[in-house]
Amino acid sequence: MTFRNEASSLRVLDKWRKQCIEWCYARYEDGKFGDQKYLDEWPLLYDNTHILEHPGGGVAPWNLDSYRLFTGSNSIKGTVHKTGSEFDLVFYHFQYVKFLQNKTFDIGWYHISSLNKKILYRPYLLKIEEIETKLQTVYSDYHRTITSFNTDGFKNKMKVGFKKIFGYNIINT
Repeated sequence: MTFRNEASSLRVLDKWRKQCIEWCYARYEDGKFGDQKYLDEWPLLYDNTHILEHPGGGVAPWNLDSYRLFTGSNSIKGTVHKTGSEFDLVFYHFQYVKFLQNKTFDIGWYHISSLNKKILYRPYLLKIEEIETKLQTVYSDYHRTITSFNTDGFKNKMKVGFKKIFGYNIINT
């Protein structure tokens, strides 16, 4: 998301900030979901809103199965399954990436194919590792925040057990 540094854009951003402070949870409730459902009203309320329609902008774990990604000469390309149209990947939403111990990452619950892990996640996570190493070298007090699996409640214990036993969406760099 980008906002121009002008009064009309900053008003939108300020309203969104206030909405998110008031209510922002990872569940659907009263037409809201996290910080995202607030955006649905923007095209109706604000004439300075532009919705990106490029298929390579906004590829994410929840819609990744709609595309076939492949590497181009110096980029990642894709095709839309329904139309077969080709596009350049503009950006990918690395949602839910969590740092675990020993250069290990949890990349969430969506099905991510081995090919997409290789094309998207592996280079991204290796770059994160490279940057982390530089930060630790330059700043002696820098330490990575490690996520521990949430094991509160029976449901979460079952999910964590599944992930640990089967290595589901756990990537080692």
